[in-house]
Amino acid sequence: MDISRRETTEWLNYWIEDANKCKQRIILIGDSVTRDIRKRLSFYAGGYCVDLLAMSYSILDDMVMEEICHFFEKMPYKYDCIIYHIGAHHGYNIECVQSEEAAGQYKDRTKKILCLLKKYSTNVKVMSLTFEGCTDEESGLDHNAEIKKRNEILKIVSEELDLIFFDLNRKMNYKTIQYIDRCHFADDDYEYISKLILEYFFPEFHFSYSNRVREINELNKMICMYANIYVYGNGIRGKAIKMYLKKYGYTFSGFIVSDEYSDLYDNVSKINEIEKENTLVIVTPMDITIWERLEEGGFDYISLGSDIYAYLNEEIIK
Repeated sequence: MDISRRETTEWLNYWIEDANKCKQRIILIGDSVTRDIRKRLSFYAGGYCVDLLAMSYSILDDMVMEEICHFFEKMPYKYDCIIYHIGAHHGYNIECVQSEEAAGQYKDRTKKILCLLKKYSTNVKVMSLTFEGCTDEESGLDHNAEIKKRNEILKIVSEELDLIFFDLNRKMNYKTIQYIDRCHFADDDYEYISKLILEYFFPEFHFSYSNRVREINELNKMICMYANIYVYGNGIRGKAIKMYLKKYGYTFSGFIVSDEYSDLYDNVSKINEIEKENTLVIVTPMDITIWERLEEGGFDYISLGSDIYAYLNEEIIK
């Protein structure tokens, strides 16, 4: 690719989870948005390692093909699944909306890459590209119109190659999504996106999720519905929740801690010591094993988004 058509900074990123172990593996091929998805997907993907090959190159750059070949030929791992999620937020010198020729080039290169990936795994899946939070006013380019067009091409090529295509954009509720910049989402949203991905691509798996609440008004509505409110975890976040509940006259029934820590504290409960009827458990640790245990036990439980914790800290300072 001509130097003038490259971005100011270009980068390449590998991530190998549990690199010293032989485990079932999924790999995501994408960009920085995909990189953030990988972090959350790995957290929820049970016994799977979730690896990453991410880059900023336009897919029309021959470097993409070179890096894919190098990665799969040099890495000693066999991948049970490849998820393709590249081509959205880079390479805007190619405007598929404006040019049929560019759209044709994009389609041809997409097909070439996916055919290459089929050499390295019998299970290649394709995921639509995520929309951006704003347009690029400086260039005058409507990025989302371009991304929509590229997604249409992705879908067509996937069908031609008989690959599963997941239209992530159709499933996402963009009214509740929060952006931290033009194209990256707030941390809590990557949990939500990971949930959508797992439910679509791996319906045979069962994962427990945090049931995250992100707005204080939503939290207040929920805690009014229960006679008993327990807080799982008596650290800084747990104490902040307790103070908030007491300050505004909500029920606080006590702290729950894991069995191995129960002897270290006074006035705490184990999960098997509380009644689940009319009880809500607010979980402070990011711990999937706790969510699984609560779900299996039939408890109603939630976790809180980072914005709520920031709000609680402000309320406590007052």
